[in-house]
Amino acid sequence: MKSILKTVKQLETTHEVLEYIENVISKIKDSEFTKNILDIDNDFVSWQKN
Repeated sequence: MKSILKTVKQLETTHEVLEYIENVISKIKDSEFTKNILDIDNDFVSWQKN
């Protein structure tokens, strides 16, 4: 996935930027939802200590 800032700079209108950001947020929410359903713990710091 490209850098979010790099992608946003390439978009021409505010509407395009807002749609892109909305899409990114949606993907984050979906992955959090899936993580919760599967009871996956993504605590990297805790994992490193083990």
